[in-house]
Amino acid sequence: MTDYKGKSLVAFLVFLFLSVPAYAGKKEVQKQIDALNEQLLKAATAGDLQTAIGKAEEALELARKEFSEEGLETAKAMNNVANLYMYAGHAGEAELLYKNAILIETGHDPAGLALADSFSNLAMAYGMQKKYNEARKTLDRAYKIRMEKLGPDHPDTKKILTALDQIRAESKGTS
Repeated sequence: MTDYKGKSLVAFLVFLFLSVPAYAGKKEVQKQIDALNEQLLKAATAGDLQTAIGKAEEALELARKEFSEEGLETAKAMNNVANLYMYAGHAGEAELLYKNAILIETGHDPAGLALADSFSNLAMAYGMQKKYNEARKTLDRAYKIRMEKLGPDHPDTKKILTALDQIRAESKGTS
């Protein structure tokens, strides 16, 4: 199980590192954020989750200053910090960041795939806290977006269905 969690963390961090685009006029700050993301990737890969979280939080503060509290870069940074909080077992703290990211993303693209990702992440936080009803409702929202954007045969859409099945099974086990 630890091996799977470690591999998942590394895969997530590689995705995180590769998913931060540079914007014209914001390149210097974006370079700083990219450097922080590189440092957090190294720290997390080495098993130093606390340092990784610190670097992610620093990147979030830079994004808030440069791209505004309502910017998509800020929402991405919130998701990054929240994902690391999840790996550290702090689902409650992650939940708050995911909710804030969702508010931002909804204002920019109410049917976007980034929003679907944030819903999936929030559902994971709910699941870790045994809030299964909220997790199911949130995954349903992610599923609807993925169905509309990607169709029923896309692997990401199918992953949501698998996650919904897991949430249903876990909620039955606690009844």
